[in-house]
Amino acid sequence: MAKIFLVPVGNIGEDMLTKLSSNLEEQFLFQFEILPAVSIPTHAYNVVKKQYLASAIIERLKKEKTGDEKYLLGITNVDLYVTSLNFVYGHSEPDEGIALLSYFRLNPGYYGQPENENLLFQRVLKEGTHELGHAMSTKHCFNPQCVMYFSNSIFDTDNKSAFFCADCEKKLKKSAGNA
Repeated sequence: MAKIFLVPVGNIGEDMLTKLSSNLEEQFLFQFEILPAVSIPTHAYNVVKKQYLASAIIERLKKEKTGDEKYLLGITNVDLYVTSLNFVYGHSEPDEGIALLSYFRLNPGYYGQPENENLLFQRVLKEGTHELGHAMSTKHCFNPQCVMYFSNSIFDTDNKSAFFCADCEKKLKKSAGNA
């Protein structure tokens, strides 16, 4: 069975990692293995934006790929951006099979709402599935219920499901070599 490595970037709780890997394993039918945490590269921080450049963290994650794993998902709790967007929940490099997920803006507390671990986890699961879909070369979907729908806001994340629509499921299986 192929493996996907889950890599904490910074200090991520063991409960979150275990629960996420278990749920993603069911979704993708790949075995997940949690690797030791890696540090966040200091050069990724933008003092003006007070955010971290996602591509710089992905560059750090590339060093964790040994060739034994087909895909790698990093998870962090810092605020991410890419040069073309003010913020992102995650980022991926399909050519490398690497995805990065941040739950900084997925936390209800970020929006002034009461802490809700269940809601946070549902958001993390959706965006983790979304980013791994990208790592497996699946593009954004126009179906607002599909997990591959682009989340422009937390409302989009809350409104979509944690699953691929039938079309994206077919594309995913074909691109991931599981067809």
